[in-house]
Amino acid sequence: MDPESTNHAFPICCVPICCVEIDGAQYVLENGAATLARYIGDADTFNVPQTVMISGTNRHVTTIGVFAFSRCNLKNVTISDYVKSIDEYAFLACEELASVTFATDSLLESIGYMAFRSCTIVTSITIPAGVTTIGASAFSGWNNIQTIRIQTHTDAPAGWDSSWNVACLAQIVWGVA
Repeated sequence: MDPESTNHAFPICCVPICCVEIDGAQYVLENGAATLARYIGDADTFNVPQTVMISGTNRHVTTIGVFAFSRCNLKNVTISDYVKSIDEYAFLACEELASVTFATDSLLESIGYMAFRSCTIVTSITIPAGVTTIGASAFSGWNNIQTIRIQTHTDAPAGWDSSWNVACLAQIVWGVA
């Protein structure tokens, strides 16, 4: 049978991305690093690891992918220092999420569009100093008893979308050491 003539769900030219599942999370290899693509576990607490083994090589986890944790039942997440990007909708509507902690030496640079939208139980989050980009509505749906602490900045850096905190009633505290 000619493979070109068969009906495929995906084009023949597409090669599946290498994927591994470790401790309730699925990771894919992208540009030589690991992306946490989806959390499928049922634990209350999850620590994003610094590295995962993909194709026999330890890869740094540098990205939390689009919708990776959305609508999950996690209560606490710790994000390792090697994560540089939290993509769009990564934690969308995590209604059980109470705590988001970044590693002390976090390399985080960007937080995507609506990344933490409707995470209404988180009482406080501290944005690491290296964050130079935040997408629109990243914290929309946050209420007035929640606090967003921004390390070292006294105003939004140029790379932050002007509507990064639209529809967000949380208290914003600038210049947290």
